Amino acid sequence: MSAPSGTPVRPAAPQLRLVVAAGSELRHVALRSDVVLGDALRAALLPVDAPGTLVLGATGTRLDPHAPAGEQLQDGATVHVVRPAPAPDRELAAGAAGRRPPPQAGLFAIVGALGVVLTVVALVPSAGPEPDALVLAALVCVLALCAAGLALARVPAARAATLASPALAAAAGAWAMLPATPAQRRLALVVALVSATVAACVRAVVTHLDRSGDDEAVVVLAALSLLGATQGAALLLGRPALGAAAFVVGLCPLVLRLAPRFSLVVPDDQLLDISHASRTAGSVRAPRPRPLGRLAGPAVRRSVDGAEARATAAVVAACLLAVVLLGPVLAAAEPGTVPAWGAVALAVCVVVAFTLVPRTTRGTVTRWWPRAAAGAAVVELAVLGPLPAAGDVAAALVALVLAVVVALVGAALGRSWRSVVASRFGDALEGLALVLSLPAAVVAADLVDTLRKVTS
Repeated sequence: MSAPSGTPVRPAAPQLRLVVAAGSELRHVALRSDVVLGDALRAALLPVDAPGTLVLGATGTRLDPHAPAGEQLQDGATVHVVRPAPAPDRELAAGAAGRRPPPQAGLFAIVGALGVVLTVVALVPSAGPEPDALVLAALVCVLALCAAGLALARVPAARAATLASPALAAAAGAWAMLPATPAQRRLALVVALVSATVAACVRAVVTHLDRSGDDEAVVVLAALSLLGATQGAALLLGRPALGAAAFVVGLCPLVLRLAPRFSLVVPDDQLLDISHASRTAGSVRAPRPRPLGRLAGPAVRRSVDGAEARATAAVVAACLLAVVLLGPVLAAAEPGTVPAWGAVALAVCVVVAFTLVPRTTRGTVTRWWPRAAAGAAVVELAVLGPLPAAGDVAAALVALVLAVVVALVGAALGRSWRSVVASRFGDALEGLALVLSLPAAVVAADLVDTLRKVTS
């Protein structure tokens, strides 16, 4: 059908084919040359109106989104849509800035070390004159006030304050008793541990309310509670204090193995919709639980970081307790007795467990602190081990063979050697050490007769 006479016919605008690159995405767009470039990009679902977005040509020249595409581009041209960089995550920036210890951390570390030294001085027997009662009371009051102040303080150096506060509280408890006889020293030790536990409990509550350093505070509270409970039970039962120490050493391999598993706590409401699952008769008398909502990245990051902090603190506490308490247990055992062989077996279990358990960990602290503690335990066993005189040659031969095995295995692992058989053998040794550590601690603590009397 022909157009009516006198009506001008507008020629069709030429077509353009463009390649639009937005980051890693490529889009092919076909449009007329008289179409505004910004409208075409919006139709292609590209955010050209976002603040800071640039539209560039193939040579880097800036294009005008409000002008027609045919006036700026040719057929087959490439258009680059450059989006602005996302704003930095405040939590990540705060975490990176928080890796540097605050200035108060060094001061609190010195205060905590001073508290430990004062506690040891009060518990170690001394032949010097007794201090004046007024000076002693002033010292105890100052230590107690400092411990309370650090326990209640909300400072950037939360971890250092968490360690310094129980140390000062233990010093205050020890100097309040100021023992003169062995029986009084045991009582002073229990009082010091109870005082430190109370300070750690207060500190755990404060850090939980402040949401800063609460993961480490919980671990410190658990460790001090365990020490205080075992020493108090040994005092009430009339057992030696080193027996309670041996029992704590026997628990350290189990703590090392179970800490990563129980550090991450996920609520049941997050895994299961309790509002639909709790339609029972008991739920009629109680309101339905509200769901926690959808997962969010910051919440997951906080949960994982808290779990890693708790696991790391538990591993460090287990290593320190094992190294500090294993030496006195070995030194106090009489060679040739059943508790002496139990102490040797306990040391061997600690060395094997602390060497093999970190194979499945990834963190630097959780991987190398147990192995360093295992090396220290080997040194303690060689120096303080209750071995008979005839067993020195055998112990030297065993140490030499162990050194050769460690050197060969280390060289093989350095060359990326892997063996399924060796891995399974390591799993068997690890499980055996974990299972026998607590019975060996019971034998080293000379609790077999006590358990026999209790069960009979």
